[in-house]
Amino acid sequence: MPSSVASRARTLVVHPGALGDVLLAIPALRALRHAHPHDTLILAAAPRLSALVQALGEADETVDLESLGLHRLFADDGGVDVHPLLAGCARAVCWMGAGDATFARRLRALVPELVLAPSTAPGERVWRHLLRTVGGEDTAWRVPIVLSEHLLADGHRVLVEAGWDGATPLLLVQPGTSSAAKRWPAEGFAQVIDELGRHGAMVVAVHVGPGDRAAGDVLVNRLSRPVITLIEPSLPTLAGVLGQVALYVGNDSGVSHLAAAVGAPTVAAYRADLVWWEPWTPGAGVVPVTPTAVRPKDVSAMVSAARLRLRRTG
Repeated sequence: MPSSVASRARTLVVHPGALGDVLLAIPALRALRHAHPHDTLILAAAPRLSALVQALGEADETVDLESLGLHRLFADDGGVDVHPLLAGCARAVCWMGAGDATFARRLRALVPELVLAPSTAPGERVWRHLLRTVGGEDTAWRVPIVLSEHLLADGHRVLVEAGWDGATPLLLVQPGTSSAAKRWPAEGFAQVIDELGRHGAMVVAVHVGPGDRAAGDVLVNRLSRPVITLIEPSLPTLAGVLGQVALYVGNDSGVSHLAAAVGAPTVAAYRADLVWWEPWTPGAGVVPVTPTAVRPKDVSAMVSAARLRLRRTG
């Protein structure tokens, strides 16, 4: 590490959530960078998530959340066996443990300039809540991420190797999600694809992530057209893939948040009571659906939202 970087004050941000939850914090990370432009911004999260955020250019450094030893601060046993980074930070933002008085007191003893808050707030968009906890405004930090040439080239390479010609408009579909309770059936996505296919040539790519194989298989088997299948690319590579698409359609999932964050024209099927977790980019289309059924009105709403965003891509 260059000495100029090593000598900078450090701002540590702690987020224990999954992919979508962490991506919802990007406006807040940007606000922190603006408020402390000479600090090194360090994100503590699950390793693959913090590495993605760093690859996207939204954090300077990362650390494995588990390595910090924060769980030890919940017990008032007098010992402080935690990562030395905690005591070496100028300030920290921690979106966990806010309701535990012992944890709050012990963490504040290590990092006096501390923002400690829950990761969500009732009745408030999650991205806005996270931004508000660090004192940011909601209008300045919602510009989509500009992908590096390296990430775009990697995404292009993976798609071409999978069979894309590099020119025909690409529709990427994510039919799975981590929770069955918020998974719109694959048949619904198949109907959307069929309808969109009536209005011009396109290549359909199906992304299959961890735990998505069943939904991916159902969708691929239902479609009568050739399909490119992308099976568990790395998250930075997937970001590069999303930088190539004419449209992304998916469930309420971390991949949908990534698509919206990098500026892909995005349509996502959401349970009506979960729209508080909508992406932070203003152009993302969140369509309330009934997750346990394929209702004609839901298909129509998804198709309408998709056509609107396809028109925006020209």
